[in-house]
Amino acid sequence: MTVRRLPCGWEIDEEAAQVVREIFSLCMDGLGPMQIAKRLRAAQVLTPTAYKLAKGLPVVGHPRENPYEWDSKLVAKILERMEYTGCTVNFKGYKKSYKSKKRVQNPPDKWKVFPDTHPAIIDRET
Repeated sequence: MTVRRLPCGWEIDEEAAQVVREIFSLCMDGLGPMQIAKRLRAAQVLTPTAYKLAKGLPVVGHPRENPYEWDSKLVAKILERMEYTGCTVNFKGYKKSYKSKKRVQNPPDKWKVFPDTHPAIIDRET
């Protein structure tokens, strides 16, 4: 994600935010996730995991061998995130028991959205 939580508020990583803006711009121009992923690969834009590793930030999971290996699922996930509009979204998922490690996804109508909790990267109209 391109917004970091700090003790005094939120801070936007402008370099990563520019990539997010570009993805949304390409989508608004009519390109689909696969076409956007191909363009990002061709332009040699680091994937979010590779970018975090390059900045010395912690990552979850294993990075891909090719740090520019964008795929349509990754682009689609970025396009679906409401957090880029300045909202905080809670209750996206839950665990059935504290003993369980499996997370169950809530349907969007059960999410709780708090608008304007941090600086927006993408305007709501987009």
